[in-house]
Amino acid sequence: MKRDLATNLSEETERVGARIDKSYEKLALKLRRRADKARAAMVKCKNRIKRAVLQRRFEIYANAARDIDQSVMDRQASPGPVLRLKPDERGTPAQT
Repeated sequence: MKRDLATNLSEETERVGARIDKSYEKLALKLRRRADKARAAMVKCKNRIKRAVLQRRFEIYANAARDIDQSVMDRQASPGPVLRLKPDERGTPAQT
């Protein structure tokens, strides 16, 4: 029984983690596309003020995408929380 619970917890952790990583990667891709769009507009723009605004927009989107990518790499590198099989008062596995 304990082995089944440990296996189920491990499998569920993998599934949920994979879904979260996929969502993060999708968001990072969306932000990179917006950064690329802002950069393309910035290159074509002749107005100095508008070009500065587009450059800042590019920087914000690119930095956000980079931060999300870093977060995904950190999540994949960490082992995750340690789960004990001894149930707490509610009968659910306790997390340490």
